[in-house]
Amino acid sequence: MSQLSVADEHTWRLSGELSFTTVSSLLSELLQRAAQSPPQIVDFSEVTRADSAGLALLIEMRKQPPIAAAIFRHIPKQMLILAEVCGVESLLTEAVTVAP
Repeated sequence: MSQLSVADEHTWRLSGELSFTTVSSLLSELLQRAAQSPPQIVDFSEVTRADSAGLALLIEMRKQPPIAAAIFRHIPKQMLILAEVCGVESLLTEAVTVAP
């Protein structure tokens, strides 16, 4: 299960799994919240597992105007590797901090 929490007025934190079973409802929640108050930072440090649907979520977030300008922090390395294999890493690495 994935979860969105608001760390402070500028930072959103995603946690749990970003998978085929979780990203659809999570995207809806992200877009609803962004319409009211878009984030400046989206933190992925508490994501425990991600698959290609998680990568698709990040790409979709980059396409959505209220979220597109946000800085992505601590994207899990496995997601960056998958993005590189798929040839879409530039969509994620423009404003990113990689997880250790």
